Amino acid sequence: MTRFNKIAYLECVIGAKIPAGAVQVLVVLYTYSDATGGNIHPGIKRLAGDCRMGESTVSAQLKLLTDRGFIREECRGGRSWDGRKWASVYQLCIPGSPSDNLEVDGVSNVRKSRDGRGTGVRWPGL
Repeated sequence: MTRFNKIAYLECVIGAKIPAGAVQVLVVLYTYSDATGGNIHPGIKRLAGDCRMGESTVSAQLKLLTDRGFIREECRGGRSWDGRKWASVYQLCIPGSPSDNLEVDGVSNVRKSRDGRGTGVRWPGL
């Protein structure tokens, strides 16, 4: 079973070279995440209010975070036939990991696969 350590994830973000606005959006997404780093589904409007940014700015930051591998869009939001909207669902990710089968070891900050073998890749200096 995959384990996700939210504290170790924040330590990864501290050393990352991403703009301050992207960090702000990422931290807000982090606060909405569950224990596995997933099930994040605030809408753009809510994120914009929480981050005190415009909606287009938040959308741009989400794209940057997705492109850099810090988040993954699990389910794209949309609009129903009657005009109701639903938000996209995001998952926190470790940049550079090929899939969600990597766990975060909070002690050594080394990515590990499901079988427990370390990959030897340290990620705080992204």
